[in-house]
Amino acid sequence: MKIINIEYPLYYDSLDKKNGNTDIFVKLDDGMTYTMVITTASN
Repeated sequence: MKIINIEYPLYYDSLDKKNGNTDIFVKLDDGMTYTMVITTASN
């Protein structure tokens, strides 16, 4: 499997980078897209 694209929401710049979380979308070359939650250590 090879990663084709990683996307994150347009509101990323307005997120609290020290205490927050957001979803990212990872698209692979086999057509699958995985949604992952990225969190800060203090969240």
